Amino acid sequence: MNKTILTSLVIISFFYSHSQCIDGDCDNGNGVFENSMYSYQGLFKNGNFIEGQKSKVVFTKLANGNYSRKEILIFDGLFENGNIKDGTSYNEFGVKEYDGSWVLSDGYLRKDGYGLLYYSNGEIQFKGLFENGNIKDGISYNDSGIMEYDGSWIISNGYLYKDGKGIEYINGIGYKTNYKIGAEIVNQYDPNDIKGTSSGLIEINLETRENGTNELIPISIYGLNSIKKYVFDTGAETFDISPTMEKYLLDNKFINNDDYLTPVMTTGFRSDVKILSRRVRISNIKIGDYIVNNVVATINNSDDDPLLCGRALLQMKFKNVTWSPGKLVLER
Repeated sequence: MNKTILTSLVIISFFYSHSQCIDGDCDNGNGVFENSMYSYQGLFKNGNFIEGQKSKVVFTKLANGNYSRKEILIFDGLFENGNIKDGTSYNEFGVKEYDGSWVLSDGYLRKDGYGLLYYSNGEIQFKGLFENGNIKDGISYNDSGIMEYDGSWIISNGYLYKDGKGIEYINGIGYKTNYKIGAEIVNQYDPNDIKGTSSGLIEINLETRENGTNELIPISIYGLNSIKKYVFDTGAETFDISPTMEKYLLDNKFINNDDYLTPVMTTGFRSDVKILSRRVRISNIKIGDYIVNNVVATINNSDDDPLLCGRALLQMKFKNVTWSPGKLVLER
């Protein structure tokens, strides 16, 4: 599972303890108000940062006293009831990091509502909705400004994950996808995906090639008369279709553009070779007496490539799978 953090959970707190007005009028006028971490430069009304007035907060030093540089802008925007409402925050080096809405929660000021998060090079990192300091829903970009993902997010154990339905972008093409705490939801076990006359176990006799290597499992797709001999790969989790089969499924409207998923790197027939594989969700795969639906299949680059049916894929789609040389047992 890939762990990704698009933002540190930057929290700005404005406490009035150990603070003082160091210049001007901090009650009703223009002044500079300073506490142990920050100073505020702008207009005051009744002792509060003035409503709706665009003002600045500058960095003075961190609470641990490691820094002493002054006049580093950390916020420029609008205040409400003495707290930041909407505007741009900067890190301690004066680099813009966030532009958007804020909310005061449990004594801390957090990103909340629509906003833009930035990389240190100025490119947008995320654009969308924040909730109580965390990314909730929106678009992520790489540091070159290229869109990567548009969808929902969740914080789990301190990490930010894709979560729920979204669109993954590869080379500018969007693919519908669905995540659960960062893991893509594909080929999960669902007894409703398996149809057939057998309610319990079925046994499938596996053939062998003439040279005695690789066991073969007969499979047909969408009721086609031609049964393909798939290589039963005990170390793979893919199910392959050929480019010709893909064209047939498209031409006969068994699949459409919405059925394609994000391409992934997979292991080819040779375990030492990695290839980029396109993927599509298909149904009506006949294995023994069972019809299996809702299977994410990889599309081979050539009709000459071997067709693989991975044991790991069957273990994901069936309740139980056992294998011994020459025999495969599947349980719904």
